Amino acid sequence: MPIPLRRKLLFAATATILAVVFAFGALLVVDIWLHRRAAPWLGYNVWGYRGPSAGKKRPGEYRVVMLGGSVTYGYGVSPDQTIPVDLERALRTQTGSDKFKVINLAYNSEGAYSFKFTLRDYEYLDYDLAILFEGYNDMSIKQNTSVYRHESPIFRMTGYMPILPVVFREKAAAMLHGGDMSALYEESDKMVFRPTWRARAGAGALKATVAIENSIEKQFDSGTAIRIRAFLAVRATTSSAAASGACTASRSSKPSTSSAAGANKSSSARSRGPGN
Repeated sequence: MPIPLRRKLLFAATATILAVVFAFGALLVVDIWLHRRAAPWLGYNVWGYRGPSAGKKRPGEYRVVMLGGSVTYGYGVSPDQTIPVDLERALRTQTGSDKFKVINLAYNSEGAYSFKFTLRDYEYLDYDLAILFEGYNDMSIKQNTSVYRHESPIFRMTGYMPILPVVFREKAAAMLHGGDMSALYEESDKMVFRPTWRARAGAGALKATVAIENSIEKQFDSGTAIRIRAFLAVRATTSSAAASGACTASRSSKPSTSSAAGANKSSSARSRGPGN
């Protein structure tokens, strides 16, 4: 007996969804593991900023956020050697109070253009003061429009910031540039290292993995947007139908003027009768 077309389509759709969910789950496990490995040195935490998670704001706490590029981020040094950490330490030492908390919201290669996105994305931190530290990244003739975190659909919708693309891209850059990971953030046409075919192949595999991860993110983003639009369309249709039904009921329950007048005349004629 041949399998109905509807069942075939249902099976294909289920298999596709399960494959995407499995791939996404596997990438998430790897990403969390990479967060734990990279965060103590050059990485950021699961919420996309450097240092430990800030958590809920304490009563009486004065919270400061600091934005900027790689200088503020502290690229090349451990998290406890960054400018925001030094500022927090100085404020607590000079005031003798631990109410000050400074959070590092900077990111490599980002300029002033990214500040409005970063401040908006991290409004939930309930900061009291924002310090903007920038200069070198905005000295180029071409405007710096880098907003790496905000470009991630997963980060925009959940607040979780994947680190797998950054780690793999930096490893690929190190393989292609003789261990110099900073080459990923530099614009230069000068060739200082010629990688072997094995290094190029390994770097290509890492870049392909990053491309797959980015593709899954985009599918997740577009799928969510389609579901939201469908929900809003159904809701609007339901509201319109309900409003139309209410208007019809109102018109049917309200007698017309001519009908009411006719009813009054008939009632008057009956009350007078032929003998009145």
